[in-house]
Amino acid sequence: MNNNCLLCGKEFRTFLSYIKTGRGKYCSNICKGKYMKSKKGKDANSWKGGKFIDYRGYAHIRKPEHPFNNNGYVLEHRLVMEKYIGRYLNPQEVVDHINGVKDDNRIENLKLFSSQGEHITEEGKRGVYKSTHQNQNRNERGVYI
Repeated sequence: MNNNCLLCGKEFRTFLSYIKTGRGKYCSNICKGKYMKSKKGKDANSWKGGKFIDYRGYAHIRKPEHPFNNNGYVLEHRLVMEKYIGRYLNPQEVVDHINGVKDDNRIENLKLFSSQGEHITEEGKRGVYKSTHQNQNRNERGVYI
């Protein structure tokens, strides 16, 4: 069966079963690749509204115009804090989830620190790092190995 390529318009031969299953739209893999690359953002087949959760549990929002975006995305808790304080956060500033739930981005659950060092000091006071870091690499008498 003959069909026309969606990208270049060239007529090519394909199987009826390919057309029925949604394949057989392009004359070559080159045309298919060019077409797929041209579809970005809301036009992409895999578009899910511009939000995703990463492997660590943090929500990312698509904001390509943001000055500190990472591949067009910004962490949602940073955006919430920026809106609350009325300015962009500096890259060294840290936003902490008070209750530890990484996708709970309510402003009352967020705390801003001026640096990672200040954040770690505060977490140390609360005992967050004590159990995992204090006893590492020590023998039974408490001496470092």
